Amino acid sequence: MPDRPTVYLLTYNDTAVANPIARAFEERGWTCRQFVYAMPKVSPTIIGLRKVADPMVERKLLAGEYNRIIRDELAPALQSDPPDLLLVMKGHRIDADNFAAINASGVPVFLWFYDSQERFQHQGDLVPLAKKIYVIDRSDIADDRYSWLPLGFDEEVYRPSGNDPLFDIFFIGKLEPRYYKTRREYLLMLARSELPKRYRVGFIGTTGNRIRDRLLGIKPPFQWLAPRMPADNYAATIARARVVVNVHQDDGGEPVNPMFFATAGCRVCQVLEQRDYLMEWMTPNEAYVPVTRDTFLSTLEMLLADHAGRKRVAEAGYQQSLKHTFASRVDRMLQDFDAI
Repeated sequence: MPDRPTVYLLTYNDTAVANPIARAFEERGWTCRQFVYAMPKVSPTIIGLRKVADPMVERKLLAGEYNRIIRDELAPALQSDPPDLLLVMKGHRIDADNFAAINASGVPVFLWFYDSQERFQHQGDLVPLAKKIYVIDRSDIADDRYSWLPLGFDEEVYRPSGNDPLFDIFFIGKLEPRYYKTRREYLLMLARSELPKRYRVGFIGTTGNRIRDRLLGIKPPFQWLAPRMPADNYAATIARARVVVNVHQDDGGEPVNPMFFATAGCRVCQVLEQRDYLMEWMTPNEAYVPVTRDTFLSTLEMLLADHAGRKRVAEAGYQQSLKHTFASRVDRMLQDFDAI
C-alpha cells in the first residue's frame, strides 16, 4: 500500500481556520503537520509603549515569530522529511535565509492570502516560489498561478441552531477605522435608529481600541455583547439571530469576507451592503439580501415582518453555503495539486 501524501501547513495561530483545513486533508488520505506562528507573549504595557513609537509594532513582533518558526521548525523538517506540499496560510514578511531554505527544499508551495494585498503586502513574500496562489480579493490576481478563492468556513462550527432566537437583528464584524469605515457607518445608522427600542438588537466587534469603542456611543437597549468571541460561541450566537448584518471591508477591490459563507452556514437571513461581485459566490435576493444606505433600515423592518420570506433566504443561503466549506476548498487545492 502506498504511503499517505503529506502536507505541511504553515499557519497563523487561528484554529478556526487551520484545524478544519488540516482535518479535511486528513479525511482525504493525507498526513497533515502544522507549523504555527503566534504573537509572542509580551507585556501589554510594553506593546502599548511600542505602539506609540511605531503603530506597526504588532506586525513586526508577529513577523519575528513567523521567521523563528520557519527557521527552527519548518526548515529543518523540509530538509529531513520533505512533504509533498507546503501550504502557507496568510504568510508574513520572510527573512532571506528562510526564503532560501524553502526554495532549496524543492517542495511545491501553495499560498492562501487572508487579506487583500492592499492591506498586507508581505503575505506575498513567497509568491516567487509559489505554484498556486489563492486570494480573497479578485483584484489581486496577477498571473495564471492565481485563483480567486476566498476562505471557506467550518461547517462543524458554523451550523444551524435548534434553539429559539436570541436576537432579531445581529450585527457582526471588526470596526478598525482603516478598513471598516462603511461597516461602522451602517452600525451607527442602526444604533441611532428606533429599531433597538423595538427589537432585540446586538453586536459583536471592536474598533481595536477601547477608547475608540467608547466614542462610538452605543448604549442600551442596543446590546454590545463583546469585542470578540471564540469561534464556537460566535457561531452559536449568529445561529440564534433572525437577521444578521455583515458589511464587507473597504480595502481592496473585490474582497470576500469569509463570514459571508459562515453566516449563511448558520441558516440565518443575511443582509449585506450591495456589492455586485458577490453574486459570483451566492445569489442575491435569494441566498442573501443586498442593501444600500437608503434601503438598510427599511429592509430590516421588512424582513422582520416577513417571516416566510426571511426563512426562504436563510434556507437558500444555507444550501449555497455548503459549496464553500473548508473541505470544499481543500478539494479544489487537491485538484490543483494533481495538475502541477
